[in-house]
This record gives sequence, C-alpha cells and structure tokens, in this order.
Amino acid sequence: MSEFMKYWMKLEEVYEKARSEARRIARMIAEYIKEAYWSKITTVAKEYDLEPKLGIELNGVVEYIPVLYLFTEKTPDEKVREEIFGKLGEWVSDARLRIYIVHKDMKELVKEKFITNELR
Repeated sequence: MSEFMKYWMKLEEVYEKARSEARRIARMIAEYIKEAYWSKITTVAKEYDLEPKLGIELNGVVEYIPVLYLFTEKTPDEKVREEIFGKLGEWVSDARLRIYIVHKDMKELVKEKFITNELR
C-alpha cells in the first residue's frame, strides 16, 4: 500500500470519529430542544397550520446541526415567515436550530435528508 493511501485511510478514520461525535452532540441538542421548547414550537405551528418535525442533518464535512421542518399546505409569504420566526424567539439562534418552512408535498424528500429518525 502506498504512503498516500495509508494517510488517506487514517484521514477517513479521523473524519468518521469526528462525524460520530458531532452526530452525538447534535442529537443531544435536538433532545434538549424537544424537552425545552416543543410546546412553544407546537403552539406556533398550530397557529399557522404547520406540522413540525425535528431531526438533525449533516452541515459540512463533520458538523451536524439540529433542524426543524415546518410542513405546510400553503407556503407563507415573507411577512408571515417573519412572524413565525419572531414568535419562535431568540432561542432559535441560540440553539443553532435551522428552521425550514416546506410544502407538504416535499415531505418524502425531506425525510430522506434527515440523518436521524424524527425525534418527535
């Protein structure tokens, strides 16, 4: 085996360890969000007729982040989107939670993007 291949295999091993740890941390953050904020999320979701789903996704090479998908029948205009994000509050950015408002027709594609099963 060439010297390059040895280094490459070692690099892949290091990346996998980093991904695994990042995935574990993102799950912990998502669980915390679920425990601490789920009632607030569902209250806002009901008000705007949205269906919330929480999970994590890969963001870059080794970073996983918690994500909240809000599924809707009718995609809201920019003013309504701002209202929704405003009602969810500052904790969204504090928790590094990425939020998407997505039409329900895209639900199957989004499920494929989730790294973990929906947490709730």
